[in-house]
Amino acid sequence: MILASEAFKKATALEEEKVLQETEEMTQEIATLIEEAISRGETRVAFSSRKRCFTKSINNVEEILKENGYFYKVNREVAPGLFFTIYISWEPINPFEPQVR
Repeated sequence: MILASEAFKKATALEEEKVLQETEEMTQEIATLIEEAISRGETRVAFSSRKRCFTKSINNVEEILKENGYFYKVNREVAPGLFFTIYISWEPINPFEPQVR
């Protein structure tokens, strides 16, 4: 029983490390795309990843975007294992919510 418990803990730790690494990679890719879009004078960018995605990774990226004042919309309505998309905007008004006129 002790060996199985230790093996489970190691596997869990490795999985958590993998999620953290993927989140770091996605964050860096998002930062690069934002910088490139800003340098072109754009106010929005779409980020797509064909990597295996974890809910925790997406949630961490959302938290980073929220903390930095970006508007975003995550498209999770895609076929499993293909990709997800995060739409990011730094316009003064959130373009992803309907505007009342």
